[in-house]
Amino acid sequence: MSRPVIHLLPHTHWDREWYLPLGAFRARLVSAIDDIVALLTAEPSISSFLLDGQTILLEDYLALRPERREAVDALVRAGRLQVGPWYVLADAQIPAGESLLRNLAIGRSAALRLGGSAEVLYSPDAFGHPPAWPAMGLEFGITTGALWRGVGAEATGNRDLFWWAAPDGRRVLVYHFPPDGYEIGSNLLVPPAPRSDDAALDEAWERVRSRLLSRAATRHVALFVGADHHAPSPWLAGLRDRLAALDGACDFHWSRFDAFIDAARAEAPTLAVLHGEQRWSYGYTWTLQGVHGTRAPLKRRTSRIELELVRIAEPLAALASVAASPSRADPSILTQAWREVIQCHFHDSIGGCCHDAVADAMAVRLTDAASASAEVIRSAVHRLAGHDPDQGRDGAATEPRLMLWNPAARPRSGIVEAELTFFRRDLLVGPPSPRRPRQGPGVEPFALKALVG
Repeated sequence: MSRPVIHLLPHTHWDREWYLPLGAFRARLVSAIDDIVALLTAEPSISSFLLDGQTILLEDYLALRPERREAVDALVRAGRLQVGPWYVLADAQIPAGESLLRNLAIGRSAALRLGGSAEVLYSPDAFGHPPAWPAMGLEFGITTGALWRGVGAEATGNRDLFWWAAPDGRRVLVYHFPPDGYEIGSNLLVPPAPRSDDAALDEAWERVRSRLLSRAATRHVALFVGADHHAPSPWLAGLRDRLAALDGACDFHWSRFDAFIDAARAEAPTLAVLHGEQRWSYGYTWTLQGVHGTRAPLKRRTSRIELELVRIAEPLAALASVAASPSRADPSILTQAWREVIQCHFHDSIGGCCHDAVADAMAVRLTDAASASAEVIRSAVHRLAGHDPDQGRDGAATEPRLMLWNPAARPRSGIVEAELTFFRRDLLVGPPSPRRPRQGPGVEPFALKALVG
C-alpha cells in the first residue's frame, strides 16, 4: 500500500440522557459546546468537529445559549461544525420504520436551517441495524454511512469499508468502526512530555496504528479522536504536529468524514457486499440484545402512539384539511408530537438501559404526544362531521351523526362497534350566573337512515 493518509476526525459522542437524566447531561453539554466553538474559532487549521450525527444537541445548546446562534450558524455553514442528519441517534430496531424516517427528516431539516447537514448515515452506537437501513439514507440522497455494532470482522473481510445493499439492490458505502469503536483515538490525547521523546504518545500511537492500518481498505485511514461526553481535550490542537513528528511514514491531516470517504471511495478496491439485517457482532463488540426486553410498558406505549399518529391522526387531519371548510389544521401540532416521540427513541432511552428518571421523562413526553394526537383526531372528526362544539355548547341545535372511517390502506368489511352518547343535562361550571342547565331527553330509540360513501 502507498503511504498512508491519516484523516484526523475530532468528535464527541453524546448520549442526551443515559445514566444521568437530561438535565444533568444538558448542563455538561453547554460547557462542552462552548469549548468546541472556542477551539474552532482559535484553531483555523482544525477543519471540522463532528457533533455526533444529531441536531438535537444544538437545539438543546441554543435554547440555553441563544446569544451564540450567530457563531454556531457560521461554523455550521462553513462545514467546520458538522451536525445531522439525525434528529437523535435512535435505536435502529425498536422504533417503527416511519419513526426513523421522520427522525431523518426532522434532523436534516434542522441541520439545513443551521447551515448544512453532515450527509452520512451516522450510527456509531445503535445495537444492530435493520435491512432497510441503507434505503433510509438513500431516500434522502445519503450514499454513505458509518456504524460500529452489528457487523463482525469476518463479514467485511476484516476491512474498514464495505457495501451494504438495500432490499431493492441499491447500495451505500459504509465505514465500519474498529473494535475499539469511536473512542479509538481518545488515548492519543496525552499531555506533551517535558522531554523531546513524547514516549506516552508514541506508545499509544503504535497501538492505534497497528489496529487501523491492518484493516484499511485504501491508503486513506479514518482516525476518530474523541469519546463519550468529552469536550475537546487541551492537547487536541497540537496532536497532528506531534503525530507527524513521531511517524514520518504517514501523512496526518485534520479532515472531515465526507472528505475521508470521498478519498477512500476513489481508491477502493472490490469490497464485501452485505445484505439484510446486521445485528451480530459478539467477539467484535456487543449488540446488547437484552434491551429488547427492558421497560416493556414504555416500548408498547411508544408503538401504540406511533401507530395512532401514522394510521389515524395524520390521515384524519389530512382528510379534514381537504373536506372541511375553512381548514383549521395546524401541522406543527403533529410535528411536535413526532418530535416528542422521537426524543424517546435515543438508543439508551428506548432501549431501557437508563436511569429511572429517564424512563419517567419518557413517560411524560409520550403522554404529551398522545394527548396532542387525540386532540387532533377529535378536531378532525368534528370538522368532518360538520360539528362545531362551541356552537353546541352555546345552545345551537345539533344533529347526531355516526361517521365510519377505514384507517387501513385497503378495503375492509366487518362489524363496527360504536359507543353512542345521549344528552341528558348540562353540568354548569364556573362562577355563579343566571345561566340555567339545559335538559335533554336522554336515551332514545334510534335507527340508521343511510350509509354514505
